[in-house]
Amino acid sequence: MRSSLPKLIKEVRHDLSDWVWHFTRRDGQPFETLKRIIESNHILGGQDKFCAEKAVCLTEMPLTEAYRQSKLLDENAYRRFSDYGIGFKKDWIASKGGLPVIYQPNSMVALLDPSVRWRHCEFDLSKGIDLTWQREWRVPGDELHFSPTDAVLIVVRTAQEAMEIATDNWELDHERDEVYFDVVWSYVTHDNLATAKHPADIETLRTVAVSEGND
Repeated sequence: MRSSLPKLIKEVRHDLSDWVWHFTRRDGQPFETLKRIIESNHILGGQDKFCAEKAVCLTEMPLTEAYRQSKLLDENAYRRFSDYGIGFKKDWIASKGGLPVIYQPNSMVALLDPSVRWRHCEFDLSKGIDLTWQREWRVPGDELHFSPTDAVLIVVRTAQEAMEIATDNWELDHERDEVYFDVVWSYVTHDNLATAKHPADIETLRTVAVSEGND
């Protein structure tokens, strides 16, 4: 039987959200990377020593908490989780095969069926390895495709950056002599997140960058 408790719990807890996020890397050019992701409508999967099998990595940490930790990551020269990213509803990610990772010692990988070993992430407090704060989800495979209709939410620092993304998607209607946007993105900015008190606030803070038929 479906329980209403998870929904009710989200209303009182600040560490839970219906969204998962893919943030570009903090090193390099994170905003330019985000623009390439949006232009291509897909995210490439990756691998590292904690993710041995190729997958697209996301996090379920609420966006309000991602904003809260940003300064600390900067101060510690952490290379992941920039201020730029793209979010998806959890149920959509689940429909693409996405699931939370399994944090466990490497010695336990063999206990997992080979078909789900992409979910493994090393966890070993005796070695000082604890990535549980990342609250990672993964979608197995080389890439994850999406469209603006897939409940996508872009994360940028400012509204000006959101409009820069939007203006990359305009076309000219020669018959009506006007500019229109056939791709419409919703976004939330760090400027607005500074006022957010609860993860659900992003639902009211989100803004549509452009609308069709703008002159």
